[in-house]
Amino acid sequence: MTPNTIHLAETTKALVDEAARQAGVSPSEFVEQALRDRLAEQAVKARRERLVSPAKTPDMSPEAWRQFLERVAGSIPDPTFRRHDQGIVEAAEDL
Repeated sequence: MTPNTIHLAETTKALVDEAARQAGVSPSEFVEQALRDRLAEQAVKARRERLVSPAKTPDMSPEAWRQFLERVAGSIPDPTFRRHDQGIVEAAEDL
């Protein structure tokens, strides 16, 4: 270990000891809780990134898109499938 690494380790230990003392727990409990919190935060971030990742759609020319829409329009074979009522459209107030 280099002197800088030793100093960093000692400083980190002192910070953990002080934080644990203020939290009223042992240093090992403090570190374990901090690790659990960090892992939970990373898991939430990973789920959020998966949920909001952009769709992987191919680049299409307007003509290719039109052909795609014509090909899939009305292609749901389930006769019970229907568009739900959209409700009443209210006129927007003039601003």
